Amino acid sequence: MTTAIFIDKRSSLKHKQGKCGRSFGPMIPPRRGRVKAAAGLQEDSATVRVGGVLYNVATAVGESTGWRVLLLVPVEQITAVTYSLYVQIIGVLLGCLLVFAVLIVYLYRRFMMPLAQLEQAMRRVDAGDLYAHVKPHGPAEVVQMMEGYNAMLDSLRLGIEQKMRMQRRRQDLEMQVLMSQINPHFLYNTLESIVWKAGEAGRPDIGKLASSLGKLYRLSISGGLFVPLRQELEHVQMYMNIQRSRYGNKVDYEVRMHGCDPEHVEVLKLILQPIVENSLLYGMDGLDHTLRIRVAAWHRGDNLVLTVTDNGVGMDAAALEALRQQILHGRKPQAGANHRSTGIGLHNISARLRLYAGSSSCLRVQSKPGLGTRVELILPWRGF
Repeated sequence: MTTAIFIDKRSSLKHKQGKCGRSFGPMIPPRRGRVKAAAGLQEDSATVRVGGVLYNVATAVGESTGWRVLLLVPVEQITAVTYSLYVQIIGVLLGCLLVFAVLIVYLYRRFMMPLAQLEQAMRRVDAGDLYAHVKPHGPAEVVQMMEGYNAMLDSLRLGIEQKMRMQRRRQDLEMQVLMSQINPHFLYNTLESIVWKAGEAGRPDIGKLASSLGKLYRLSISGGLFVPLRQELEHVQMYMNIQRSRYGNKVDYEVRMHGCDPEHVEVLKLILQPIVENSLLYGMDGLDHTLRIRVAAWHRGDNLVLTVTDNGVGMDAAALEALRQQILHGRKPQAGANHRSTGIGLHNISARLRLYAGSSSCLRVQSKPGLGTRVELILPWRGF
């Protein structure tokens, strides 16, 4: 660093003045002894321009000698270090801003973009699009969130589709019931006429048979979807009265109640008579003893358990498995098929149980050759 030291006496200030209006004496090279002596001087400072160069001037006046010491340092040399420091600070700040910008872009692309895509997919679902899946990408937590969203969307769509299928199935069954009620009304009125004619002809047995048939159809079309267990048992009794006129003592029928009052519990309508009918159609085929059909009811926890048991011919494992598949999946009518097939009737009962009695209801079939068949129905308890 280039410096200049000027020293003048206070008495000579009036005679020697610089361009800046200050007086200067002869220049004396600085020495170590004089520099040490300047440590005790009184200090003052100013800025002057000499020869077009701006200097920072530091002055000191000796108390004992009266000499003034001037130290001139170019301002450019002083500010050069400060300017360099400013440039370095600005460079560091710009570098930090660049790093922050890169970091923000990285975090946005890694975290915010997947979340924004997930939000857009949710908006599509809210608009009714149940196929608005997202492709999992990003951090492990975001990927797990997206996979959970996709699984939830699939479950929601499947649930809605299943509910719609059940509603359509319910409407179809209700339509079938409504259509089936047309002919029974006409048949019931016709049977009443037959009973009246049989009484006039002196044939009470024919009148009793026609009366049982008329009552059976009247019970089948009366009431709602759920009926008291007493009405369902009465419907089965009318059916058995008609069958006894055909089979006589070859058929025995009984009902047993275990902890439930048939007057104060409801069951799904028309679920026992088709099962009893199957026992008659298949249980007596080649049977050499009396067919005993027993209907029983239990109150077991929150459920009502109904069983129809017979001591008929039963069926082997292959026939039982085929029957269970028909109950589960149903079967389309085929040309030449046995019109007495039991699978369709039991499938109808099982389907109605699932639709109207809930998923806790079920239909089970057990059978062994030569020992008979047992059908078990489990329904939610509907006491009143």
